[in-house]
Amino acid sequence: MMTPTHAITGMFVLFILNSIVPEMFPFSGLLIILSLIFPMLPDLDGLWVEKMKDHHQTFTHAPLFWLGLSIILYLFVPIWIPILLLAQLAGHFIGDYLAGFSAGIAWLYPFNKKETSLFPLKKEMGDFPIFAKTKEDKEKRKKFNQEYYKQKKLLTIELISGLLGIVFFVIGLIN
Repeated sequence: MMTPTHAITGMFVLFILNSIVPEMFPFSGLLIILSLIFPMLPDLDGLWVEKMKDHHQTFTHAPLFWLGLSIILYLFVPIWIPILLLAQLAGHFIGDYLAGFSAGIAWLYPFNKKETSLFPLKKEMGDFPIFAKTKEDKEKRKKFNQEYYKQKKLLTIELISGLLGIVFFVIGLIN
């Protein structure tokens, strides 16, 4: 799943939390900002991982890392913070599982590095630097994007996820 879609779907996750426990998760400015930031945290690995195809093979894309961090946070911060963090990250990992193209999710990383995805992965498509600088790398990025969005299933998942995020964000603001 693309990083902007992760951010947008954070609003859908916030809406779900607000529906379950409205007093803990109101549609406030702080929670909206955190719900845009938290789901993008796993993609910080793009700052140090060279190739797109490898960016899910780090601790930031490891659900067990975030679970451990949330347990530690629970000891020091209000409980709503680790709950929001885990919920937003679950949304990220589910999105990457559903819309994986060149990288899936290694659910048990670092104990098991096998990446899984709903659809077969095409690792070779992600063989370019995340931050393409050369003309050749930019062409590979463009080809990656074109191939990704040609996949009707992936495009549908991206669109539905984005629309859910936008619609429920608006509904949350209205209520």
